[in-house]
Amino acid sequence: MTTNANKIPLIEMYGPVMQGEGVLIGRPTFFLRFGACDFFCTYCDSMHAVDDKEIEKRKTVLSAKQIAMDFLARRGNCPMVTLSGGNPVLWDLTELVNIVQEAGVAVAVETQGSVFKPWLGLCEYVTVSPKGPGMIADWEARIGDLLRFLVQLERARGRRQTTVLKVPIFGRADLDYCRRLRVELAQYSQLRRRPLPALYLSLGNFRVNTEKGLGVLPNLSFNRNELLLAYENLFNTVMTDYPELADCAILPQMHVLIHGSELGR
Repeated sequence: MTTNANKIPLIEMYGPVMQGEGVLIGRPTFFLRFGACDFFCTYCDSMHAVDDKEIEKRKTVLSAKQIAMDFLARRGNCPMVTLSGGNPVLWDLTELVNIVQEAGVAVAVETQGSVFKPWLGLCEYVTVSPKGPGMIADWEARIGDLLRFLVQLERARGRRQTTVLKVPIFGRADLDYCRRLRVELAQYSQLRRRPLPALYLSLGNFRVNTEKGLGVLPNLSFNRNELLLAYENLFNTVMTDYPELADCAILPQMHVLIHGSELGR
C-alpha cells in the first residue's frame, strides 16, 4: 500500500455534523473519511472505506493540500475536523493538519492504535479505538501494539494533547476485554508515570449489515427504543457486574440514535 502524500484516497467529506461518540460527543465537526484499513472488523460501520472494491468505487485521489483546501472552502464556521477511516493513520496527513490548523481549525483523529505516524503528535485530539472480541478475532495480540502506540504518541506530543480510548461494546466479551485492558493500562501508567488514559465504553452499532463489502447501508431502518434499551442494559451490566469499569463514561452512539445507520451522519 502506498502512503504517498499526493495519492490519498478520500472516500467522503461531510459536515458540519454532531460528533456522536467519545470525549467530543455533541461537538460540531466536519468528517474527512479516508480509504484503507489494516483491520477487517465484524461489525464495521464504515466498510465503504475498508473493502477494496468499495474504496475503488468511491474514492477521489487527491493530495493532502488539495483535501485541506477543499475542506476549508466548505467548512463555514465549523471549528473542528475529524480524520477518520478506515484507518487514516495509514496516510501521511502532515500537510493537511498543518494547513487546517493554520486556519484556526482543531484536528481530531480516530484510529485503532495499530499504526503510528509523527503527524498524530500535531493533533489536538486523538481517539484510539481498540477492538475487542466482538469485532476482531486477534484482539489479544493487538494489546501489545496498542501499548507501543501509546508510548510513541506520548513521545510525539506529551501532555499537550487529549488522548482517550473508546471501545465499541457488543456484549460481555467486550466488557471482559475492557477489564483486561484496564489492567494493562494501569501497568503502562505506572511504568510511564502517566495518568491512566480515559476509557469510554461505546454501545456498538449492532444494526450494521455484516456482509463483506457492505457495512452500513443508507437509511438502514432501526428502532430508537431498541437502541435505548440496549444502552440501558449496557449501563446496568457495567454497574452491576463490572465495578472496575464503573468510572468509565458509558455512552450510546448519539448519531445512530438520532439519524439511524445513515451514511454521512
